[in-house]
Amino acid sequence: MAVRATRTVVTLMAFALFLALTSPSAGGQAWAEKARLSVDVCPTKCQFRLGETVSLRVTVSNSGPRTVRGDLALVITRLADEVHAARASVEVQPHSDVVHTFSWTPPQEAAGYGVEVEFHAGTDCGLVRASTAFDVAKAWTRAPRYGFMCDFPPRGLGAKIGANGVAGTGDEPTDLTCSAPAAGVTEAARAADGTTQADHMNRYHINAVQFYDWMYRHDTLLPDCEEFVDSLGRRLSIRMVADKIRAVKDFGMAAMAYVTVYAASREFFERHPEWALWQGVGIPYTLGNGYLYLMNPAQGSPWRERMMSEYQKAVTDMGFDGVHIDQYGYPKRAFTTSECDSGAVLRIDRTFTDFVNDAKCAVTQVHPGAFAVFNCVNNWPVESIAPSDADIVYIEVWPPHDTYSDIVDLVSEARRLSFGKAVVLAAYLSPSLEASVRYLDAVIFSAGGSHIEIGEGENMLADPYFPKYEPISHRLGEWLRGCYDFCTRYVDLLYPGVDESDERCPGLEVAALDHPSTSDDSATREIWMIQRRKGSLAVVNIVNLLRVSVPVWRIDQPAPPVLRDVRLQVRLEKPLCEVYFASPEYRGGKMVKLQAEKIGGAGKHTYEFTIPYLEYWSMVVIREEEGRR
Repeated sequence: MAVRATRTVVTLMAFALFLALTSPSAGGQAWAEKARLSVDVCPTKCQFRLGETVSLRVTVSNSGPRTVRGDLALVITRLADEVHAARASVEVQPHSDVVHTFSWTPPQEAAGYGVEVEFHAGTDCGLVRASTAFDVAKAWTRAPRYGFMCDFPPRGLGAKIGANGVAGTGDEPTDLTCSAPAAGVTEAARAADGTTQADHMNRYHINAVQFYDWMYRHDTLLPDCEEFVDSLGRRLSIRMVADKIRAVKDFGMAAMAYVTVYAASREFFERHPEWALWQGVGIPYTLGNGYLYLMNPAQGSPWRERMMSEYQKAVTDMGFDGVHIDQYGYPKRAFTTSECDSGAVLRIDRTFTDFVNDAKCAVTQVHPGAFAVFNCVNNWPVESIAPSDADIVYIEVWPPHDTYSDIVDLVSEARRLSFGKAVVLAAYLSPSLEASVRYLDAVIFSAGGSHIEIGEGENMLADPYFPKYEPISHRLGEWLRGCYDFCTRYVDLLYPGVDESDERCPGLEVAALDHPSTSDDSATREIWMIQRRKGSLAVVNIVNLLRVSVPVWRIDQPAPPVLRDVRLQVRLEKPLCEVYFASPEYRGGKMVKLQAEKIGGAGKHTYEFTIPYLEYWSMVVIREEEGRR
């Protein structure tokens, strides 16, 4: 069964030990030892719309033998500023939970917020804390936190994959061989209730979900009966698909239907060979030695007309909020006739752009506000897809984009080409490579991108065939939840409006004084300073690569040293007004104001300050004085 990665639950065991060692009161010591209290806080939705009332669900758990009475205190912050506070009295019976919901209506503007909760249970019981975050936006595309669903078995039946594997053709960028799901994910976990899974994903603020391989066939999305066998031999239920769509939408998540731009079954190809793409005389393009055939997606082709209709059915009949269109990274050019006439050559990248625009138009005709996403496999063809009508830029990462620097470059280029659209990367890593997962996420989020990785409750994508996901350990799940809290809380600093034209932050130089550091594109055995501008702010994301000798994201990496009291020096064009520190690994991500010391004489804007903590990822936010030099 997948290990549930719950919220960091703060217990009183350490406090009890403290009392045992220091308190003269034997009664207080005994009570504290028996009191097992924890508190958890989570928004009731993944994201709230402009003008919507925010609901925050706080659960106080008492596993001890006595009734506990206390006060809940909740504080909401935007960046470093407190914007709302509330209190409530709570009584928790022995071995039970109490749930209290706080409500607040924020200003009608897009923003991210942090939430801290404290439960005061008297001097004998002490204090327990928890934190979370939420954001307010017009749509999920402002700052995607993309997840996935891929298991849709009939009730009581786990998802299974048939024996017919898919061998690569040699043209695609990866081996797409499909076999049994990875060990560690049980049949019971795969058949889990969609509401429970969506609730788990909501704790990571997942705001859009790709429904992968939910359909009957790539060319015929909807089956003609409730239960069916998909093209890889999995027995699925369209009712389970519908149930999971409803479940994720109940939490405010957008449900995106996985579809392909040109894939068809052998049977469909044999009925319509004139619709296919050809690589040589009488030789059609295929995937997996004939598992799928590639059809002609050009304007005016019967295939395009058919697929636009299929996409509309997915939205109207199933309730999807849009389509996620896949391709396989090839061919770049193809013939549109089996005779391969010289006049029948198709430029696929240009065809893709028109196809995406038509798909966006088709789904919005039947569902105003529907979304369209297209997979730029190995960043191709991002030059034409980024400025298209696609709502975000989605890139599946393969060699030669192997280094952490490549990750930053992919995100920056996509944001520039798309005029500021959000960027999602599909970069597959096993959660068993825990340090590597943490480094990769730290780099992606620091670069202003996001990562599709969490789904089917609390599991991780480990393979391009999504059903081969793997369970997340409790420890990694705790870290990831803190990371997603951080990205949601500081969405204003990490995503929209970051200046991609001046990546180097002219006028800003920052370095660590006691450790090797760099702001260059490649960092090995150094602290990496990834600098961005956000209006009048300089945002410096700090990634600890001191133990990384080969900066390749997909290999097993050693954990970094945990650093405390790291001294930094900055040189600015203007006098420093204030400087703040925050980290998903420190005090629940809360922003802390730092004291800076001016170095040098008049006219020189050089300062030193100390950040309290650096493990994988920390952030410094610098505000300069307006109008001064």
